[in-house]
Amino acid sequence: MKKPTTKSLLTAAILAASTTLLVACGEPEPPTPGQRLDSAIDATKEQAAQIERKMDKAGAEAERKSEQAGAQIEEKADAIAQAAEDSTITAEVKAKIVQAENLKTLDISVETDKGVVVLTGQAPSEVAVANASAIARSVEGVKDVDNRLVIASR
Repeated sequence: MKKPTTKSLLTAAILAASTTLLVACGEPEPPTPGQRLDSAIDATKEQAAQIERKMDKAGAEAERKSEQAGAQIEEKADAIAQAAEDSTITAEVKAKIVQAENLKTLDISVETDKGVVVLTGQAPSEVAVANASAIARSVEGVKDVDNRLVIASR
């Protein structure tokens, strides 16, 4: 076997160094602590932005549902108030009919819906029918009277 010459050793060393450099050039350098910190900060900012968008969406949805619930409560409160007002009107009309001399013995039905009083039953005369209408109209809160009283045949 031949003894290696200086030139062949030097060539081998250069080839080995070149190969190492070529292999090392293909691999990225590991990130520095500052680069890792910057990446972590960027990721945290993105997560915070996502959370903020989700919170905004949830807040808008909660506000929408709150407004819907408020509207429903208001509608129900209005309906309850109207029913109470209608009941009061009905009671007052009935009380006044019972006090009327020509109507107190009659079986007159009184119903109220949204301020409209409906009178049904029988009356002995046109005068009694007109008197029942006048009594109903005299009650506060009555918007209209639907007098369906019929004159009883004798």
